[in-house]
Amino acid sequence: MLYPKILFWKGRIYNTDALYYQFSLTEPFLNDWEIVQYGYKELKENILNELDGEFAFALFDKSKNIYMAARDPLGIQPLYYAKIENEYYFSSQISDFFALDHFVKRPNLRSMQSMLYSRTVAYSDTMFEGIYRLPPGHYMIIKEGKIQIERYWYPEKIKINYRITEEEAAKKIHELLSKAIKSRVSDLEETAFEVSGGLDSSSIVSILAKSTVHSKIDTYSMDFEGLECDESEYVESILEKYSLHHQKIPTSKLDYKSDYALSHLYTISPHWPVMLTFAMSLPMLEKMKKDGKKIVITGQGGDHLFTGSPYVIYDLFRRFKWMTLYRELRHFPKPYRILKSYLLKPLLGKQILSIMKKLYRKKNEDPFLSENDWIKDLSQRVGITNPIHKNDLDVLTSAFYSTLMDGNLFHCAEEHFGIEFRHPYFDFELVEFVLSLPPEMKYKQKTIKWIFRKAMAGILPDKINSRTDKAEFSEVIRQQIESIDIDILLKDPYIVKLGFIDQSLIDRYKKEYEDETLRYISILWGIINIEYWYRYNFVKDSLSD
Repeated sequence: MLYPKILFWKGRIYNTDALYYQFSLTEPFLNDWEIVQYGYKELKENILNELDGEFAFALFDKSKNIYMAARDPLGIQPLYYAKIENEYYFSSQISDFFALDHFVKRPNLRSMQSMLYSRTVAYSDTMFEGIYRLPPGHYMIIKEGKIQIERYWYPEKIKINYRITEEEAAKKIHELLSKAIKSRVSDLEETAFEVSGGLDSSSIVSILAKSTVHSKIDTYSMDFEGLECDESEYVESILEKYSLHHQKIPTSKLDYKSDYALSHLYTISPHWPVMLTFAMSLPMLEKMKKDGKKIVITGQGGDHLFTGSPYVIYDLFRRFKWMTLYRELRHFPKPYRILKSYLLKPLLGKQILSIMKKLYRKKNEDPFLSENDWIKDLSQRVGITNPIHKNDLDVLTSAFYSTLMDGNLFHCAEEHFGIEFRHPYFDFELVEFVLSLPPEMKYKQKTIKWIFRKAMAGILPDKINSRTDKAEFSEVIRQQIESIDIDILLKDPYIVKLGFIDQSLIDRYKKEYEDETLRYISILWGIINIEYWYRYNFVKDSLSD
């Protein structure tokens, strides 16, 4: 039997036992990529529908003389490709292409401008010209030099189960999350658990503590003592309930001028602008590495799955759930504002709202606060108009989400620290189940993650399960900005020379920052990082730090 040749593999499959049974495999201890290799021989590209995991791979099928590359449904593992002199190359690291003969490193100017104003690039683009991404949930076939890209995951086809009760949904969520955690913890001694004090990371260790000796669970948290984003009181509530082996890593007074300077961040992660500062995570990762940890279990994905949206009132309205809608509105002190924002606007539609804004001269002249419609998300491509279902799909499949995942600390940290990140909330079976839940289970009575809180009742400390606030990290961004000489960096910036932005707009945001009146500090942080990214990659000698 002629098996396809695996050219590139990155990732992990979590349903190997089921695949062994499905394909009647007898060879013991096959690698994940070998199972995929066998599955492709049996099912061709349909093997992708059988995989539960996070993966990116490319193979050559000699029997058909084709190349195939594929990426997991949620885009957890990145897959980049380039065509150089009629040959295709694949990798999970952008830097691999720079080492190839005849590849010329150039900036993707369209991506730079898009990232500057919307923190997003198109699904298939990167920050470098000639290097492309395969979108999440897609595969590509290359035959005789021609590329065909197809989608294999269709989340918009998942039917909403309006008959399920909250009790049934909560029980199933707990069951699926427990299963996802178990499958991702292969060696407890080599595994570290992030604990922020929020619902998501705290739920993971709480579930695990119910079936494991507490002291064998190694947890870590960042200690922001003295800052508004400090969540130590919530972390303490976890430690009071479960006797975990916990370490607090001081991060409130990091040296952003040397050890954790912007230059150091780009040494670790040079290929995407640092739109979300991750400096405060580095001391924790350094400690994990020192402790011999090889796996980090994160709480990433909980917000994506369970936060929900106030547009739920629109969904109740269109389903004629008048009494439920009335009960929901009673929880808002000024329900007419909610009706205006989350019912009237979707009923009127974008076109009518745009006309009304022009009539009332309510035109937003700040490009950072304007909507960018040139990138069409999956929900727009498939024609989803109901904003509640568009919201649920976009938090997992939008171009913004895809860019956020590919530019995340996870990938560069794995290379830099040798630590693998695993995300139980991105478990495929759990994701599809949550997408099938009625919208009002996720957002109810002005409370996000309603059904998840119900699933974690009695498992999480009440202090965490009932909290309604979230940590806000603008203070940390300000600390990082204060360590940078932005007068020099933004005095004669390349982003102005390239025509992306007017100097007057940069000066305005700088002035607001200096006057401590800047509302959107993330905008200034984005301006700084687009400029820094360009200099770091193309005019490094111009950097002073």
